[in-house]
Amino acid sequence: VFPKYNFPFDGCIARYGRFANFAHSEPLQLAAETGILGILCIIWIFMLFGKNIISQVAAGFSLRYFTLFGFLSVFAGIFTQSIVDFNLHLPSIALLFILSMGLLSKDIKTIHIPDLNEKKWWQSSAGRLKAYFSFFILVLFLMTLQNYFAGVFSLKAEKYIVHGDFNKSISMYRNAILLDPLNPKYHDELGKLYANDFYKSRNDLSFKYSEKEFLKAIKFNRADGFYRKHLANLYANTSLLVNNKDLEDAAIESYKEAIELRPYDPFIIFELASFYEANKKYLDAIVLYKQAVAIEPNYILAHYNLSGLYKKSGNKKDAIAEYETVAKLRQKYSTKDAISNYEKRLIDSYFSVKIK
Repeated sequence: VFPKYNFPFDGCIARYGRFANFAHSEPLQLAAETGILGILCIIWIFMLFGKNIISQVAAGFSLRYFTLFGFLSVFAGIFTQSIVDFNLHLPSIALLFILSMGLLSKDIKTIHIPDLNEKKWWQSSAGRLKAYFSFFILVLFLMTLQNYFAGVFSLKAEKYIVHGDFNKSISMYRNAILLDPLNPKYHDELGKLYANDFYKSRNDLSFKYSEKEFLKAIKFNRADGFYRKHLANLYANTSLLVNNKDLEDAAIESYKEAIELRPYDPFIIFELASFYEANKKYLDAIVLYKQAVAIEPNYILAHYNLSGLYKKSGNKKDAIAEYETVAKLRQKYSTKDAISNYEKRLIDSYFSVKIK
């Protein structure tokens, strides 16, 4: 429901270097998504659920209660783990959880034990309903397998990329997309492969394939600014290669959309500032470089570029101030101090913007 959330941490190299896709707890995530009314509904359901179990246990013992305690152990195990994990994100576990909760909500005395002398299952409406339900579970199981094998193809594609085998990596990602066509990550990775091929070969077909895959990634996940950033990279790099005004405008628009989705990402802001600078739009570039260092004061390369632009515009005082900031940060930090790639990018003054 929500995109990645950034939150500042002062007193370290990076202020916005930490992200949260969702709470590391299913009850907390449900609370975040449904609000106060949702929390009250969930509490009410659990109260009715607990009351039903207590009444059934108090009614007396029989062999049927082994079924009750069996499903109760399934429910308790899954729910206990969900307090500190996100196991209900897996469809198979979520389905088992719902099934166990549904059976526990039913009066245990009404659980039907089939008689061999009864009619065949297809001769009754209840039997056909069970068959439909079983078919539904089978479909969910096959969907889980489908996603699993799509992930296997994705891992193989990554290995081929490391070994520089472009054709096989393309083939593996296409297999992954065939099994999981709505997964934006696979489209995005395929788009980056075609983009890199375009930069090397200048093959127009690779550009079209790359653009197509990036647009599909955006379509399937409109909340993630990274996919728009990668599309902006493609337009920006290509516009600089062929000097195309339409692509330049498309790049700027895509960068702005990415920044709107990720307003605290200094690297996307830096990329747009660098693109403005490459197109000699220095005032726009200065505004964005200042925005980047306001978010991350230790962003060395942003300070350095800002110093250069101040110098070009004749503002020597601010140029000297920014360059002194660069010198202090270089003296204070080294890449060995970084505890993440995010922090390394901030304090590595030789980092260059490239699509990966």
